[in-house]
Amino acid sequence: MKTLRNLTLLAGLTAGLGVLQASPAQAQVCTGNNTSTASFTLAFLDANPGLTCRVGDKVYSNFSYTGFTASDAAQNVVNMSESGVGGLQHTIGMMNTSGWTSASNTFNYTITVVGGTGVELDQWAATGSSSIIGSGFNSTVTATNSAPSPNPNGAINAFSTVGTPSTFNAGTTSSTFNNTFNVTSNAFTSFDNSLTQRSTASATPGPLPILGAAAAFGSVRKLRRFSSLLKA
Repeated sequence: MKTLRNLTLLAGLTAGLGVLQASPAQAQVCTGNNTSTASFTLAFLDANPGLTCRVGDKVYSNFSYTGFTASDAAQNVVNMSESGVGGLQHTIGMMNTSGWTSASNTFNYTITVVGGTGVELDQWAATGSSSIIGSGFNSTVTATNSAPSPNPNGAINAFSTVGTPSTFNAGTTSSTFNNTFNVTSNAFTSFDNSLTQRSTASATPGPLPILGAAAAFGSVRKLRRFSSLLKA
């Protein structure tokens, strides 16, 4: 009996270990995850390639990059934030005041609406700039499920400048952004991608159709006539 009990316990322990081994590892999250602002360093991304960041009702994932060589790599911090009523605008960007000197630099990620919030992606804009005199660079930024956008001098119709932002296709709740920055002289020091959202709530009911309204008024007359007969 004792031997049977020990075998049963051993079988249960083995099964439990099997379940633990089969469970997928949880993806590492960024600092400030699930708040209105979040961040991570490129060094942290290197150590956690499956990194995810939730900011409000948006999840950033599938991060990848190349280049971004700087004299002070510790400044390579990616920041995400939401602003406006209901998290209307979301922005992700990175800055390094010492400047990125690598000739080619790419930064890619996917942003997805989560939580069934009744919103979809609306418009997007992107910028790249440098605070170092004599710097030159060109950029290409694309976002899937959206209309194409021009690329004037490293700025793509920024929300803060004159221009028309690119528009996402109707019903878009997820998009992958691809940023490419080619340095031609000195360095560049920052870039941002911003997007806005719109509600997917259905329109408010309109007035009754003419036929329906007539039928409703007819029913009211019948009720009044019936009420008069009862009082007689």
